[in-house]
Amino acid sequence: MTTEAVQEIITKAVTDEEFRNLLLSDPEKALEGYELADEETIALKALEREEFEAAASELDERVSRAAYIKFSEFRLNFGPGNRGIIIDN
Repeated sequence: MTTEAVQEIITKAVTDEEFRNLLLSDPEKALEGYELADEETIALKALEREEFEAAASELDERVSRAAYIKFSEFRLNFGPGNRGIIIDN
């Protein structure tokens, strides 16, 4: 299987709304140029908009939450008056 190609397609679909719309409305065209196994092509063509967008939204929420946590840790560790002492919770 060509895991890298599938990951690239999914990542692009999550981050690029135009590509996502193409993938969900015309998967043949969206998948042109990618070397995929038959079962990968079938699985990608079977994606449904509601399920994909729900999964993408959940992923976006997780990424946002992780970024907020990292930013909060950075502010704790390197904020005013703190000289970069790492606080391990």
